[in-house]
Amino acid sequence: MRLIWFNQPYRASSIDTENIYYVSGDFGLNKQRFSMINPSVELASSFPVNTARIIPVYSETKGIKSTKIRQILKTILSVLIY
Repeated sequence: MRLIWFNQPYRASSIDTENIYYVSGDFGLNKQRFSMINPSVELASSFPVNTARIIPVYSETKGIKSTKIRQILKTILSVLIY
């Protein structure tokens, strides 16, 4: 599968072929190959926040995206649980 990021050439070099990743995004056919445009990528070894499961979608406010809200809530829940 081909992963495509626009105007972000550093993203391809940040993926190590020795690790396993969870990838989510819009799936499609591009130049007769399966591809994802601007996908979210997370290491499988760490607990994924934005991939590999059904994720909640929060109402976004100016400057705070839904992905950041999920990260904040993960931190808060880990503090409350332990």
